[in-house]
Amino acid sequence: MKDGLFKTILYTVIGIGIMTTLMLLTSITTPIEGVYIQLAYGYLALFAGVAGAIPAAIVGFTGHVLFDLIYTDHLWISWALSTGALGFVFGFAIRRNSLRQGVFYKT
Repeated sequence: MKDGLFKTILYTVIGIGIMTTLMLLTSITTPIEGVYIQLAYGYLALFAGVAGAIPAAIVGFTGHVLFDLIYTDHLWISWALSTGALGFVFGFAIRRNSLRQGVFYKT
């Protein structure tokens, strides 16, 4: 039990760092001020498949908050909450065991 909890916490902490870094590095600026195209949501879906719904929600929310605090001049908590909710939905939509075993078709 402790080993599984440790792995989940480790996945979450590493995932937060990777999500924040990817949001910073793969952010595409648009002509509209304050609007960015984010390519890091694909990583969030992959992370949700590997770690599960709750760690993905934490990674999505925290990564978005850190991105807003570092890259922009204001924090949009509604967008950060929606990114966390998206990670949670991805976690339930993608089956962890199937992804880990390499099974990518629906049975």
